[in-house]
Amino acid sequence: MPTNPPRWHDLELTFETPAFVGQPATHGPAPFPVASLRGVLRYWLRALVGAHLGSDLAALTRAETAVFGAAAGDDEGGPSRVLFRATRPVTYHAPEDARIWLPAGPDGQHLRYLLGQGLYNGKTKRLSRPFLAAGTTLPLRVRNLGGPAHQTLLLASLWALTTFGGIGARVRRGFGTTTLTSAELPACPPG
Repeated sequence: MPTNPPRWHDLELTFETPAFVGQPATHGPAPFPVASLRGVLRYWLRALVGAHLGSDLAALTRAETAVFGAAAGDDEGGPSRVLFRATRPVTYHAPEDARIWLPAGPDGQHLRYLLGQGLYNGKTKRLSRPFLAAGTTLPLRVRNLGGPAHQTLLLASLWALTTFGGIGARVRRGFGTTTLTSAELPACPPG
């Protein structure tokens, strides 16, 4: 008896701080690099699952591969059981637009320090690349082709992303912080 395929669920993240994600050639609308989101979710999955599996790297690899897949050349490779799609482009702002949140003079010195040499040029006194502004929403669709364990690990990874870390460059310095502003739970496929 055929079953209905799992449906896509809406998920929306909002950037609370400026984010440096991807390398757009210029400012303006551009597709969001979903691979950046998948990468950080993989990171948080390893952190959360690793706390329970200890030094069993093979079990950790199996858990990560089960949810997010692996390259076909790997022994346990295969496609991801959790699919993501960005539903519309996000707007990258030009480096000079940073004056809104990066004040000139001594008021902005601490932020310039946190940006570091790769993102802020002290000689030209400006950012070196476009950014996503605070308040930018990232509308996504997610589809769970796996089972309840896949759903649990995905939701745990999303929780860790919004609780402990962000997306893009300089996340450990507070940039790329996100919140989950709306979501439908990515249910398990009907069985």
